[in-house]
Amino acid sequence: MESLSTAKRKVSTQSKPSKKTKKSPRRIFDFSRYNQRRVAFKLAYLGWDYHGLASQDGIEKTIEFELFNAFTKTCLIGNRADSKYTRSGRTDKGVSALGQVISLNVRTNLANGPGVIVRNGADDAPKESENISELEYVKMLNKVLPNDIRILAWAPVNNDFSARFNTISRTYKYYFPRGNMNIQIMNESAQRLKGEHDFRNFCKMDLANVSNFRREILSIKVQTIENSNQGFEMCEIIVCGTAFLWHQVRCIVSILFLIGQGFEDASVIDYMLDITKCTKKPQYGMASEFPLVLFDCAYKDLTWIYDEYAHSLTVKHFKKTWTEYAIKTTLLKQMLNEICIAPNDLLENKNIDSKQICYDQPCFLTPGHYDQVSTFRPIRTRPTCGENNDKFALVVLDS
Repeated sequence: MESLSTAKRKVSTQSKPSKKTKKSPRRIFDFSRYNQRRVAFKLAYLGWDYHGLASQDGIEKTIEFELFNAFTKTCLIGNRADSKYTRSGRTDKGVSALGQVISLNVRTNLANGPGVIVRNGADDAPKESENISELEYVKMLNKVLPNDIRILAWAPVNNDFSARFNTISRTYKYYFPRGNMNIQIMNESAQRLKGEHDFRNFCKMDLANVSNFRREILSIKVQTIENSNQGFEMCEIIVCGTAFLWHQVRCIVSILFLIGQGFEDASVIDYMLDITKCTKKPQYGMASEFPLVLFDCAYKDLTWIYDEYAHSLTVKHFKKTWTEYAIKTTLLKQMLNEICIAPNDLLENKNIDSKQICYDQPCFLTPGHYDQVSTFRPIRTRPTCGENNDKFALVVLDS
């Protein structure tokens, strides 16, 4: 009897249908029910861990990949192709931004207003939208974006607005430790770059897309931004121009570093800007990418709208990130202070002054290291770039 009842319980248990929660199919968002709005977005990002701003086939770790993932996830756009997307500047791998600007058509709650694009089939009669709030774009996007990419503000713009072609000027900043460099001489030399010049010797050649290498630098400045000693004070190079060539800022920084360390004098800039004398780009390494930031993109008659709560979260996040890096920086600096005062007899090379170790920080930002001026090869005597550059130089000079 006992075994029979046990068998009955097993049968009854097995006969009960399993309770499985059925997932309802995801409803397709109907964009045809909504108007669109032409909007510019101002964003900041730490680009150190990304392969640049622009999307690339087979690479997901780009700023644009994350941006469009956020725009589609929040149903602000259906797809990139129909959004009429533009960007102010294309930052390369490892480069950050504080004032990057993009523009595209996104979903809106409004029936009319600046930048609103009324959908086909909508009632042509004017509708009151004063009591209808616009979507909280900044809050929506930052909620789904990675922490190192933040939307700072947005602005309604005209339907023909282009984040690229409507830009009046772009400002880059490059941060570096002073080391043994003469900041005053670097700043004085940099002024020779102001104005409109042919910068083919200060960029990476992109002959497939660029044939005109004339660009205008509106202002350039080299200065210290904090007081310290032993060459640890941080400095910045601020370059403002209407547009820039590929790697132009990093090439400029590299040449200014050579001048600041005394390897070259200011006349090397005049030589490289004169394409009748410097007909082919000399071979030299660019400055590292991670200290570079697209600091600002300027526009005419563009008023940014900030979300107070979302902005406070962004400030809080960057404070947290700064705290972490500031502590690590201080820790490393204190270690260096102790190591740099080590007795000379502990050094492998008895001719090296231990204090001099504290002044070679800029060498880590450019390829190659020169312990003495005698090991340095001047720009004017270096080999020039490849065959494509040679052919292009000959064509231009003969024309």
